[in-house]
Amino acid sequence: MKKVLTVTLNASIDIAYHMDQLHIDATNRVANVSKTAGGKGLNVTRVGRQLGLDITASGIVGGTSGLFIKQQLDRLHIPHQFLDSGVESRFCIAMITKSAQTEILESGITLDSTVQSEFITFYKTLIQDFDIIVISGSIPPGLQVNIYQDLISSAKKDGKFVILDVNGTTLNQILKMETTVKPDLIKPNEEEIVELTRHTSSLTIESLKLALNDPIFNHLPNILVTLGKRGALLKQDHRFYQITLPSIKAINAVGSGDSSIAGFCYGLIKTSDIKEAAEYAMAAGMANALQH
Repeated sequence: MKKVLTVTLNASIDIAYHMDQLHIDATNRVANVSKTAGGKGLNVTRVGRQLGLDITASGIVGGTSGLFIKQQLDRLHIPHQFLDSGVESRFCIAMITKSAQTEILESGITLDSTVQSEFITFYKTLIQDFDIIVISGSIPPGLQVNIYQDLISSAKKDGKFVILDVNGTTLNQILKMETTVKPDLIKPNEEEIVELTRHTSSLTIESLKLALNDPIFNHLPNILVTLGKRGALLKQDHRFYQITLPSIKAINAVGSGDSSIAGFCYGLIKTSDIKEAAEYAMAAGMANALQH
């Protein structure tokens, strides 16, 4: 079986407080608390493990928070190989009531600039044992956005299939870099396509196809645009495929994007076909939305 490596540069401890009501400017006592290893790449890793993938987590962690993250992965029997920055990994807090979810997301403590070159050196050796590289999430303070392009270029040089899933602002910076070495797949949502191309905020499938022909997407072999309950639109080279979903009663869509990346990896390994892999991606994302 082909092997998958996920890269989470800004891993976190995700803390969820479940409460009946959040009282502002008052003491809130919480009985129901969950703490998990977080970051988009680690979410992909967990779902990939559930799907039976041979998948390993990597990235940058540090301090007692980093130790907690690694211990959490050990409990799930998920292999991991992280670079230790020596700096405490961040916390991300969600306060969840029946009617709302309020999030407090730390950016993280600024890392020394030498960590960037240290990780790239570490990564170049690490990727030799893997076939699919998934690079997800935000960059910790102190590192530069060009680290993503360095990671992509190193993996492509070694013939790896590279998936990049970052927010619209970061994606915009990466796509505008002067290089023809691009990831094999990006997974923006509809809002990010609007942001990247400055098209109208209400995109039909036909106008979305036009938007995906924008020069900013040149040299990208595959673009999977997620459209919520409308499914997805896949651009494979110059061909388009619309993926529709059955009507479901979504319970919680949080994490569906990361689940879809895991589903794509599963489908790509199972079928070696991009279109079928995209269908597996949507199935995994939809399954996630049906869970509490």
